[in-house]
Amino acid sequence: MELEIDRREKHESYGVVRFSRCSGQPRLFKSDIQGGNFITLEISSAIVDHHLSRDWVHEDKKLIEVYLSPSQFSELLTTMNYGSGVPCTIRYLNGRATDTIPNRDSEEKIISDNFKSKMSELSKKMKSDVTDIENLLNSGKTLNKKDKEDLLWKYKKIVQEVESNMPFVLDQFQESVEKTVIQAKAEIEAQINNVIHRTGLDSLKSLKVPVLEIEKQ
Repeated sequence: MELEIDRREKHESYGVVRFSRCSGQPRLFKSDIQGGNFITLEISSAIVDHHLSRDWVHEDKKLIEVYLSPSQFSELLTTMNYGSGVPCTIRYLNGRATDTIPNRDSEEKIISDNFKSKMSELSKKMKSDVTDIENLLNSGKTLNKKDKEDLLWKYKKIVQEVESNMPFVLDQFQESVEKTVIQAKAEIEAQINNVIHRTGLDSLKSLKVPVLEIEKQ
């Protein structure tokens, strides 16, 4: 039997939004902990049907679907009005699914590789400078003012690299590792809470308790 609708309304500003907890192995943007639980945010256009003396709001067309890791979701809720926003993974937009995120090295690996590259460059530079200094000292000529300035400049550049640039790279690496640890803790906590939640619901079901009403509370 088809339900009789007294009135149906549509407008471009009408919408519905929904958060859902999911599990799986999606590749998430700017999340080094892949797999497990994640949060989806869906926004759709909406229609309003009026029948049985009240309005009923229904989803019409999905506009966008976004994935967030548990730590990204937590950061989103706790850092309003701060920065440029929390990274998320857009999985559906303008009527189509987006392409899967390509493989990308972790931030720690990128920083580590960059640090190794810088150390390799510094080593080459120091060897070149040592060769130049040896050639100058073995030339037998008296060092003039310019020669002394060149030697001092080479030394200062090495000191600057060791005292300033390298510690900065190390700080960035440590910060990245700390972020990954925080992410890991959030993901593990979310998975544990989800298991506890599901286990509790299963126990209630075995006791024939009306679980659906409990979940709505």
